[in-house]
Amino acid sequence: MNKKLTKYSLKYSYLELEQEDIEDEFNKFKIDFDKVFGKYFKEPRERWVNEETGEVTESIHKPVDSSNDSSNDDKTDDIIKNSKDIKKLYNELSIKTHPDKGGEKAHFQRISKAYNDGFLIELIYFAQRYDIDINLTHLDEKVVINNIEEIEKKQLIIKNSLVWQWSIGDKDMKSSIVKQIEDLTNCSIMDEITEYL
Repeated sequence: MNKKLTKYSLKYSYLELEQEDIEDEFNKFKIDFDKVFGKYFKEPRERWVNEETGEVTESIHKPVDSSNDSSNDDKTDDIIKNSKDIKKLYNELSIKTHPDKGGEKAHFQRISKAYNDGFLIELIYFAQRYDIDINLTHLDEKVVINNIEEIEKKQLIIKNSLVWQWSIGDKDMKSSIVKQIEDLTNCSIMDEITEYL
């Protein structure tokens, strides 16, 4: 496999691990945030069910989900669906990972989802893992770069959330967040939560 594909694969591996860490941290932060601010939100708590594990979470925030929430546009999907090399890669990966052929079901499902969602970076990751070579066109590389940017954007959104900023922020940051929450909830809460500042 050429160096460029190896670099993309390693970058994806790093971002995937980073995403898991961020999501785990966020979900811990969210529990503490809800203990402090949950009662100030007038909207009812919602129940979220993890379809894979069946775990039920009650919160004012939707839990972070690590599945690929790929929001590629139709143009990206067309590039992937019309690329003979990508389709060939998908077919080779499907054969190698198909459970009936001795492959891992989880890998097979991830590969199918990645192909259908236009998430080319994950196909490259599995190509490297299964030692399958692929030639990327200039358009394919744009899709890969877009996939990487999507992951990084998702991480940035989490890190810029009130939950995250409350948990890592200093006293000034926390005071600012309290003011934002007061504006959101139309409640005066600063005096009630001074112990948390």
